[in-house]
Amino acid sequence: MHKKKGRKLPSQNKAAARALMILSYFASESPFHSSIALSRKLGLTKNSVYRCLETLVHLGYLVRDATGTRYELGPGIVQLRSPRWQTPEIRALCRPFMEKLSEMTGESVHLLVPSGQQAIAVESIEGLGIAFRLPIGAALPLHVSPAARCILASLPDNEVEKYIRDNSPLERFTKGTITDPDRLRDDVRQVRKQGYALSHEDFQIGRIGIAFPVLDLEGRPHGSIVIAGSRERTTLESMLAMMPRFKAVLGELNQFSRLYRAQAPTSILGA
Repeated sequence: MHKKKGRKLPSQNKAAARALMILSYFASESPFHSSIALSRKLGLTKNSVYRCLETLVHLGYLVRDATGTRYELGPGIVQLRSPRWQTPEIRALCRPFMEKLSEMTGESVHLLVPSGQQAIAVESIEGLGIAFRLPIGAALPLHVSPAARCILASLPDNEVEKYIRDNSPLERFTKGTITDPDRLRDDVRQVRKQGYALSHEDFQIGRIGIAFPVLDLEGRPHGSIVIAGSRERTTLESMLAMMPRFKAVLGELNQFSRLYRAQAPTSILGA
């Protein structure tokens, strides 16, 4: 936790010190901040913080969110990386955050990545008791399961429409599978709005799940992480009650994942 409020800046290079202090908040705390909240945390005037934020936006290090009132890290931050740094493998990047989610819930946590018009399971942590198991290498159509639908919703509209055209009629796995194209479009809009996808038991009866996107610097999906359990152990309502904690973990992960462009895994089996 930062303890910078009221810290006196050195007389020289105050603007540079202020910019670095502000960037450090985006790198280690919530991915979104407003100028008012930052001025309060840093003990600086609103005007000075606002001017610094706008300068960082102009340079590409920050961008405004959809509301226009908050800021997040922008693609320009990648310029600060050493060229010797390698893009992290997505499983290695996500694994610590998946472990946090599993410890938090006791449920299984899976990572799926897009591959063509499917979502492929590439990493898995098994939960306690009766756990939902998704084998490494399992492939799901993008309209089936919250994890796959989360990936679909992270794609641009033209790619969503291409998926619907190429796969119509949409395959049904259970009574909950979304096979109507208009319903699927509505689901895509809802997932984009709320930032997560919920299980409709559309892949396996009795499965409860919530999935979140893992995005790259252009907003495209590296993949999605799903917290999955069974109705014998949990309920969707109990999972939704933990949503603030889930979003905090996924928000921290996306701060890192959005520094890189999505890349296909070299091997889904880790070989």
